[in-house]
This record gives sequence, C-alpha cells and structure tokens, in this order.
Amino acid sequence: DVVWSVTKVITQPGSGVMMVDFSPDGEQLIATDENGSATVYNVNTGAQLFKLDRRRGSILSAEFSPDGKLI
Repeated sequence: DVVWSVTKVITQPGSGVMMVDFSPDGEQLIATDENGSATVYNVNTGAQLFKLDRRRGSILSAEFSPDGKLI
C-alpha cells in the first residue's frame, strides 16, 4: 500500500522530512531532510535506493524530471 510505505519513510525517527516528490511512474519517491540530504525510496517496499548527501551545501528541495530519468 503506497500510503503505508510513504508513512513509514517519512516517520522514521530523526527523518526530519522537508519535502517529498513522486516519480512520474509512482514507483519511487525522493525525500529531502533537515540535514540537507535527499533520499530516493522504492514506494512499494519502502527500501532506500540511494542517498544524495550534501557536498557543497544543503539540498533544500528535489523533484523528478517529467520523464523520471533525472532528479
């Protein structure tokens, strides 16, 4: 259930989620957090696919491109 997966992701202790965006196909979501990182999750499983750590400053927002190939 998508709602359950998203809720599980954004309510993890210390997550401090700032914003969330879904991929166009609805299979992934990206969430930025108060630590300045962005994490991509599989919506169906809640598994973390990868994390974009801040390198040259905080990541305040992120979104998928219309074709879902870029963030």
